Amino acid sequence: MTLTVSTADVVAVSGKTQTTVLRWTADVPKTSPPGARAHRYNIAHILPRLSPDQAAALIERAQDDGSLWVGGDDMLPVAERLCAWIAQHPGMVTRLHAVRVSFFNALASTVRTGLLVSDTERLRVLLVLSPHVLPFIVTGDKRGLPDFSRYAQAFAVVHTAAPYESELLSAA
Repeated sequence: MTLTVSTADVVAVSGKTQTTVLRWTADVPKTSPPGARAHRYNIAHILPRLSPDQAAALIERAQDDGSLWVGGDDMLPVAERLCAWIAQHPGMVTRLHAVRVSFFNALASTVRTGLLVSDTERLRVLLVLSPHVLPFIVTGDKRGLPDFSRYAQAFAVVHTAAPYESELLSAA
């Protein structure tokens, strides 16, 4: 998963009413358990609806479940919308570029197999969802940035769309 926020978090930073926020999030998948009163949402669905200042405040309220997994093919359109929003803000787009350069430089220096580098576009898009880089991209705060020499390969392994050898053998 990635960073999540509650309805109350979005209300607090957006200045909108709870009714408005619930309307905004009606089509957003909830990450909270079914039947839970307080809904949680992947922050990537919410940020494009906010100003940069509101987004930075929401990042401060977000919770990270600690998982390296940020999503699969279902999250690619969400990540692309988030990247389009980031592209409207010069400081953010500069930081996103710096993160991608650091990530791919580190990946290139550690990868010994073509399987991980065969998914570069997928990794480039999904990286923005990482709870380790999104706060830096939005706020400029470097404190949570990972050591890319270790992080890049782990992120690539978890998010590659390449089939495992066992899947290839079972298909034969």
